[in-house]
Amino acid sequence: MKNAPQELPFQAENNEAKNYLKGAVGLHEFFGYTIAKKEFKREEKHLNYLIPDELCFKIDGDSHFRNSNFSTFLNCYIKPKTGTILCRDGGQYCFILLGKHETKELKKTEGRYIAAALFMENIFLGFEEGVITEKGLQVWHTGYYSNAMDIGGFLSFVMVFLAYLNSKDNLSLVGKDINNTSEIIYLVD
Repeated sequence: MKNAPQELPFQAENNEAKNYLKGAVGLHEFFGYTIAKKEFKREEKHLNYLIPDELCFKIDGDSHFRNSNFSTFLNCYIKPKTGTILCRDGGQYCFILLGKHETKELKKTEGRYIAAALFMENIFLGFEEGVITEKGLQVWHTGYYSNAMDIGGFLSFVMVFLAYLNSKDNLSLVGKDINNTSEIIYLVD
């Protein structure tokens, strides 16, 4: 991977987080899968989605909105993808959603693998991974949680967002080639 940095450009909020990062196999695989999908498979680019505060609050705290979109996610097909959800307060959910075949091949399990890492600007706050099956979301015990996040919180945020995103016809392009990185940012309202 010719473009991979020697060291990832983020910090940990405390020693507990630093220790977690050292041995976090799932998190290391998450970054590896994301880079491999982008560099080697030449699939859809890793996309960045800027969401307004109102949508962030809806995803996080509106029970009706969350429940209906979570149900939609479980009952309709969402294309495999990698991306970053950018909140205006500096929060960033980096995520990956694999298809069933990739999940079987890479994780040796049935269902669809999903993972999410949360950052506040460049500070690592948490990670969570699991698998989506016919029975629902199964969160694996490999996560790291800070800031009182509940188990399943990172993944459900991403799942609700992806279901909402799936219902949108058009997205507004708000940025391209930011800092010469060829990153594309879409506004989701």
